[in-house]
Order: sequence, then C-alpha cells, then structure tokens
Amino acid sequence: MIQRPFPGSRTGAAIATMLALCASAQAAVVDVTVTVQNLAPASSVSFAPLHVGFNNGSFDAFNLGGVATAPIISVAEGGAGGAWQAAFAAADPTATRGTIGGLLLPGASSSLSFRVDTALNPFFTFGAMVVPSNDFFVGNDSPTEYRL
Repeated sequence: MIQRPFPGSRTGAAIATMLALCASAQAAVVDVTVTVQNLAPASSVSFAPLHVGFNNGSFDAFNLGGVATAPIISVAEGGAGGAWQAAFAAADPTATRGTIGGLLLPGASSSLSFRVDTALNPFFTFGAMVVPSNDFFVGNDSPTEYRL
C-alpha cells in the first residue's frame, strides 16, 4: 500500500484540530484539550476515532509517498489503530496518548483532555481513517510539525 492521506482540499472536506492550553507559562505540566471537528459537507466522509499523542518527536507515524508500515495501516485501513498506539508507545514510552471519539460524522465534533509534561512531550501527532475508504487517512507526516 502506498500512503495516500485524505485529499481534503479537492473535496472540500476538512478536519480541524484545536489545542487549548490551560496552565501557567512557567509550568512544564499543562492540561490540553484536543477538539476534532468534521467540516465535511453533509452526506460526505466521516472519520474513524482520532488517535493522538504528545511526544518527544521520536515517533514518525508515516512518510508521505513511502510504503505504509503496520502502524499507519492499522489507522488507515481499519481505523482501530492498535498497531499505531503500540508503535507510538514503543518509540516513546513517556508519551501521553489517547483516542478521541468514535465515528465522527459530518458536522460532528469530539474532545478529550490530557495532562501533558511539555518538557518531555512537546510535540503533537495524530492520525485517523477517512470513512468510507480502505486506505485514506488524515495525519501529520512530521513528528515535530506541531509543537505545544
């Protein structure tokens, strides 16, 4: 399987991830709320649960255009993400990880809060399957792309 992230700009579908930080500027431990919203038009695509993690930048979920590995296949083809979560934990045992929501229909949103040590885990990584599809997904290609 060649990795093909969801071409949101061509179909008008989008997924928005917002991070809200709630802590003092000096604290290394912060409460972070991740909200995901499906901005796709009605009767369009949905998203499987969003797999997220705050990490030290060592977990590279996939490489755009590269051959897919078992972790991203578990997100892109089945949506469950078990291999993704296990690979994430193995790459960064101190990471704060989780899964947000269930099937995210057009117009729906879901949130989950995390307590994150930003000194250990300053980067945010995510991935979710586009439904219906057998291998489209959304996610970030660079493990250090989103810094808290």
